[in-house]
Amino acid sequence: MTVYLLKSIIALFFLAGAFSAAVSMLALMGRTEKKANPERWRRFHRLAGYLFAVFLLALSAMGISIFVRAGDSLPLRAVIHAFIGLFILAVFFLKWLIARFYRQFLRMMPALGLTVFVLALVMFSMAGYFFLRAAASAPLPGEVSSAALPPPLPTRAPADGGIADRGALLYAKLCASCHYADRAEGKQGPGLKGLFSRSSLPYSGKPATEENIRRQLVHPARSMPSFSRLSAQELADLMAYLKTL
Repeated sequence: MTVYLLKSIIALFFLAGAFSAAVSMLALMGRTEKKANPERWRRFHRLAGYLFAVFLLALSAMGISIFVRAGDSLPLRAVIHAFIGLFILAVFFLKWLIARFYRQFLRMMPALGLTVFVLALVMFSMAGYFFLRAAASAPLPGEVSSAALPPPLPTRAPADGGIADRGALLYAKLCASCHYADRAEGKQGPGLKGLFSRSSLPYSGKPATEENIRRQLVHPARSMPSFSRLSAQELADLMAYLKTL
């Protein structure tokens, strides 16, 4: 199990805890009619809050670990993801302080609770969007098409069997949304212009050899998704195209 799959599983429980806490809070504080067994709802809300806190801390620890390893190579989406996470931590901590020590502000609790839930839903939706996009076989609306890429080499098979123009199509589907092909500047991930002429790879820091680039695609370092589903021929085609950049 990869760290990203584990993070996704924890995120599901994280969202479930936020949803359960929000529903139980609304049942306790948002209804005008007589509440059915309010003490049971309070216990359920407290339990959901504790579970949410545990999963929030687990995700925060994993996120900090990824940030430390990433250094200056973080994509923009990861930075936005982190800021939303910080807001959730801050609002949740404020909610806990009011519940424990500043009960004169209890009237703020519903608004803070709903804010935590909405932020958790936004963060989970962002992560789910990029996870599904990485798994998709076709580019989503707004992604760079192959027409925007530099022209590949003529159709021919080099020694490793890869064909550059087929690799260009793969690049448009899988890579162009996060990496520029015509410059070294970062997009969501580092630009790949002149990748094979560099001394080291942007994420892993390993020498920029074909073997290490293939390894990065299949067993990526840091926040890049894995493309282990690619066939040997597809990897060869992609390598042939990257050598033209």
